[in-house]
Amino acid sequence: MNFNGDTDNQDLVSDMDFVCSTNDNTYPIADKVRNFAFGLAKVSSRIMKKDRTWKHVSSNSTTIPIAVKDLVAGQDNYGLETKHLKILRVRIKGSDGVMKTLLPLDRNKTNDDILNASGEPTHYDKIGFSLMPYPAPNYGATAGLEIEYQPGAAIDLPTVSSIDWVVGFNQDFERLPGLYASKIYCGIYNRERLGAINDEITQIEADIDDYFQDRDIDDEPSFDVVKTSRGPSLM
Repeated sequence: MNFNGDTDNQDLVSDMDFVCSTNDNTYPIADKVRNFAFGLAKVSSRIMKKDRTWKHVSSNSTTIPIAVKDLVAGQDNYGLETKHLKILRVRIKGSDGVMKTLLPLDRNKTNDDILNASGEPTHYDKIGFSLMPYPAPNYGATAGLEIEYQPGAAIDLPTVSSIDWVVGFNQDFERLPGLYASKIYCGIYNRERLGAINDEITQIEADIDDYFQDRDIDDEPSFDVVKTSRGPSLM
């Protein structure tokens, strides 16, 4: 379903007006878009809690969730943008020019020799909005640091002029952010509708939880019994 502008009112903005009994005068489009964006963030956060493999993707966005930075000799931390919600993979250009994957490391559990060293990085840690390679690089490289991240809804938001924008998750649940936006409005101006809105929100949230939890089923660890000279063991 499109975000707005369908001549037959089969769009998400029209659904918000239907739920709240409003129009663009009583519930201006700028307010709908802002509250819808808050709703998108809630949906995105909920999905990520239920499915650790999920990535927010959308045909609306041409941005691939991979950030690239220059590697600077002696620089031991690199700033991350707030949209980098979860780091999925970090690669660095080695001294031979070949991109290599770094392993995560908790700096609180390592020794001073590693923290003080310089050379070709093999590990990294993330503290706040900084990514820290270990050892610190003793060379520079253009586009030498590649960060693949899990973005949230902030990477892909509708605007007041959006028409054919669509949500970046399963469209069976596309009504939910609009219901959150409707709840904000009705909580101030039309409280008698809150019961029905909350009932619908609760049902869709439960459906989302069931759907995205089930998506992880093929990631569950499995064990086979393997015969050895000392008897069976788990592999």
